[in-house]
Amino acid sequence: MELDLAAKVRAAARAGWWTVILISLFMTGGWFLAIALLRAQPEWASTFWPGKVDWDEIRTIYIWAFGMMKMMVWLMVGLTIWLTFWGGRLKRLAKQP
Repeated sequence: MELDLAAKVRAAARAGWWTVILISLFMTGGWFLAIALLRAQPEWASTFWPGKVDWDEIRTIYIWAFGMMKMMVWLMVGLTIWLTFWGGRLKRLAKQP
């Protein structure tokens, strides 16, 4: 039973690491896209925002949004590290006589 729990926790840790990798790639691509969009400042992009929004406000929103997403990723990294260590400890404890 304990070995089964250890396997499930280690599988959750592996899934967590894959999730962190994929989210990091997504955020990196999104950041490059946002930088290119903010540098070019096309007129069609400002029409997606409701009301009269200038580019300084759009830049501030992007920075806050990416900052919050980074905080969530760091939370996920912390949780995944904890799962990794817990899974390894459960595996060691299950093998002890």
